Amino acid sequence: IKVRYGRERASVRIIMSTEKDCAKATTTTTEAGEAGARKRLMIGCTLIFLSNVIYIGNNYLVKFEALPASEVLFIRGLLQILVFSLTIFIDSRRQRKEGEVEEVKKSIYTPKIICCVVVYSVMLAGIIFAVVTIIPFFPIGDLIAITFATPAFSVFLSKIFLGTPLTILSVSLSFLIILGDCLVVQPPFLFGYDEGYVRDSRYFYGVAVCAGVAATASITDILTTTCTSAGVSTRVLMLGTGIASFVMAAIGLCTNETGFNSENFQNPIQLLKLLVSAVMVMMAFWWVAIALAVTSNPPLISMLRCTEILMCLISESIINAMMPNIMSFSGTLLVLISVVCMSSHDKLYDIFTSRFKRSKQEEKIKMAEMA
Repeated sequence: IKVRYGRERASVRIIMSTEKDCAKATTTTTEAGEAGARKRLMIGCTLIFLSNVIYIGNNYLVKFEALPASEVLFIRGLLQILVFSLTIFIDSRRQRKEGEVEEVKKSIYTPKIICCVVVYSVMLAGIIFAVVTIIPFFPIGDLIAITFATPAFSVFLSKIFLGTPLTILSVSLSFLIILGDCLVVQPPFLFGYDEGYVRDSRYFYGVAVCAGVAATASITDILTTTCTSAGVSTRVLMLGTGIASFVMAAIGLCTNETGFNSENFQNPIQLLKLLVSAVMVMMAFWWVAIALAVTSNPPLISMLRCTEILMCLISESIINAMMPNIMSFSGTLLVLISVVCMSSHDKLYDIFTSRFKRSKQEEKIKMAEMA
């Protein structure tokens, strides 16, 4: 009996010590995982902040240096072709070494997908050209606020092309974004003229271009969803955009109607400015892509990207020493809050619907108790 009792006690001690070690290991693993998640979150937030700063800095570089749109498009397209062709080539070699089947990859590019890639590339190149064209005479803060109205167009276009259901929340946020942009622009037929009203016809031409950019960007978002769901890499899309940008700039060179001046490429300072602008945009793009890969949280990245609106508002007041009026400031904040809520639409919709269902259940319970 003593031997058996002693063995049982020993086995119990071994089991207890093993459970304690497992608990400690689980706690250590959980703490390490949480620390790693916090670290990745900080890296993602930092990269998005830096990318926003670079995007705004590039806009001011194009604005103050009056860089021609065709030249910016030419250098940026050429750089995108070189960079993304190299990355695709390196990735294809790695896949061949790992023995991946290329026939499956080739089957991705059906005529429909190829058409989507071509249309996406041409539209995005047109967006870049349009934005760079109006930057010299249009306030950057207003430009960012209006072009961030893309989600308002995406809600309705996704319903038409992708069959995405409309919700009361998404429609309400879309109208709030449009209302915020109206407060920013303050069209005379709605708000009239005041003593400090200095906006001319060129300003409203820029407003129309920005609205077209926002609508076109919503179409490119739908095309991006279609292509990536079929297995097309983002690098392929960016390579196509580079080719489309290069072709559009070449057309400008041949026709000489878009302000393309080949003598500027012989000027080292002008060429350096164009290269800096192209490299800045490429760096910002890569940092956003890295932040998405590190955090694996697209809604969070979209929310952080929206801070570019507020950063533009601050930079405009500092650089141009021009404070927006109360109505314009309120419209910018309304756009910012609505776009942030739109990026986390699914979570907010689940919260509202769950509370609504809970209140309905409580009413049924009360009615049953009263009966």
